[in-house]
Amino acid sequence: MTQRTRNMTFAALFGAAAIVMPILFHGLGLGSVFTPMFLPLLTMGFFVLPAYAGVVGFLSPWISAFLTGMPPLIPTAPIMSVEGAALASTASFLYQKKHVNFWLSLLAAIAAERIVLLIAVLVVAPLLDLPATMLSLSALTVTLPGIALQMVVVPILVKFFERHAKMGAFS
Repeated sequence: MTQRTRNMTFAALFGAAAIVMPILFHGLGLGSVFTPMFLPLLTMGFFVLPAYAGVVGFLSPWISAFLTGMPPLIPTAPIMSVEGAALASTASFLYQKKHVNFWLSLLAAIAAERIVLLIAVLVVAPLLDLPATMLSLSALTVTLPGIALQMVVVPILVKFFERHAKMGAFS
């Protein structure tokens, strides 16, 4: 399998998972708190090149919004699209391009997503006549369980896919 085909395959797989996972989580009432879309997007970052990660991270919230109604188109989809792009492309750039340690790449990607979220909320809140400080604090803290879930699940998924890639399942 060529590198381009591998990137496209992983991008499609994780992009589809980014649309399906929120449906499952929201069905159980665990939606926005656990940020289910970001689990496959972050995992994808460890397997595809940054351009693929950024594009899929950016497009997944929009595709999901149009197909499932989640996230809401305004203001959530635009915010989640820049978050998803930052999350996936940071993990990809550090891990795939710069060969940074897995854990540092994971933490940096999560930090990048949090910073983008904070900036996006601070920009969008005044446009919607909402209190920026309170909204940013809420946006950063409500999803802490999702970050904890990412810290547990993503390493397991990355090890799983790396192990199977070494066995020739994805090459």
